[in-house]
Amino acid sequence: MSFLEKLSQHRLIPLFYHNDIEVCKRVIDAVINSNLPILEFTNRGSKAIQNFEYLINYVGTKSDFLLGMGSVKNDEEALKIASNSKYGLHASVFTQDYFQGLFLGLNLFQRC
Repeated sequence: MSFLEKLSQHRLIPLFYHNDIEVCKRVIDAVINSNLPILEFTNRGSKAIQNFEYLINYVGTKSDFLLGMGSVKNDEEALKIASNSKYGLHASVFTQDYFQGLFLGLNLFQRC
């Protein structure tokens, strides 16, 4: 099932962050056990990127569950998150600087 199909079927995307990876795993398991196929892990704490990378691997074996990262703060984070995500980066990357957007797009393309 595609992301859009999952979204239109469930109409709910839980948002979550915690520094403790064990708490994160328990929340992911609870969301999966509730038959919700999507969770956005928010980039709001000191261990957000590190925990997201761990959780991508943790979720990797759990059917077709989708884990995304919200609140991308800069180009470096965008590239790191896109490289570790099942569907890459989504429309959360905006810039008014044409050349910065082009640079980021080229870097994403080179990593594919």
